[in-house]
Amino acid sequence: MKIGRKQGSPFLILDADHGRPILNCNSVVAAALMSEPELKLGPSETFQMATLQQPIKQPHQILAVGMNYLDHSKEIHLALPQTPSTFTKFSSSLTGPTTTIRRHGPRTDWETELVVVVGKVGRNISTADAADHI
Repeated sequence: MKIGRKQGSPFLILDADHGRPILNCNSVVAAALMSEPELKLGPSETFQMATLQQPIKQPHQILAVGMNYLDHSKEIHLALPQTPSTFTKFSSSLTGPTTTIRRHGPRTDWETELVVVVGKVGRNISTADAADHI
């Protein structure tokens, strides 16, 4: 399930050109915490990627885990760390889907980010139960 924000409201993305407004949630976070059958959806509509906004405007905290892919570690010639490499990001680092990002040097490393909203507190969660906390 892909959820974006269009005109300030949650929007279910069906494919690269079509989506449906989510009518029973006032935020992307609220929509992400529901299963797809629970969402009340408006009619399907055509959209352009440039009309989407960043999904979450001002998160309180952004925590990230680096060096968590063996292939990427090999690519940059570093061994995987023994413990997770965690860091924070500023909320100003978030952007919409079509923003131009300027390169600040001759060489830039890129990474793909996956965002997971943790919606339920837990500790020592088993792999089988992990999805219940998202």
